[in-house]
Amino acid sequence: MDKTIRIVDFKNEFEAKLFCKILDDNNIPYYLKSLNDTAYDGIYQLSQGWGFLESSEEYKKQILSLYKEFIESEVFDDNVIDDNENREKEIKKIGFNFLDILAIIIIIILSVTGIILFKNNFNLNTEIEYYRNRKLKSYKWDNKIE
Repeated sequence: MDKTIRIVDFKNEFEAKLFCKILDDNNIPYYLKSLNDTAYDGIYQLSQGWGFLESSEEYKKQILSLYKEFIESEVFDDNVIDDNENREKEIKKIGFNFLDILAIIIIIILSVTGIILFKNNFNLNTEIEYYRNRKLKSYKWDNKIE
């Protein structure tokens, strides 16, 4: 392949892989570049998108027309996205799910355990201080206290 140019920017990996499958089916050569950098933990993907597609100049029009059809297809239907957003809102309205309740129970148990351990440790320290500071009594042979 000659000199490549940047043609399409992708928002996510799912979109990129689906579109690359279309390009493979049409025998169009391309180069897919992800902007994920492990050193920066994918920070560039937040601001610049998931990645981009490069190809030679001669395939640009064909790729752009395929991409336009791809975006307008049912895969990226706005109604499906709206349904997913509505479903997420309904789940949030329901309130707590099982894992939330389980997490709350575990937090309560750990908190109560911590309080009990702290209280027992505090009582032990006060007992030790009592025995350290008490006056020692001595007994004679006839069990009388001096």
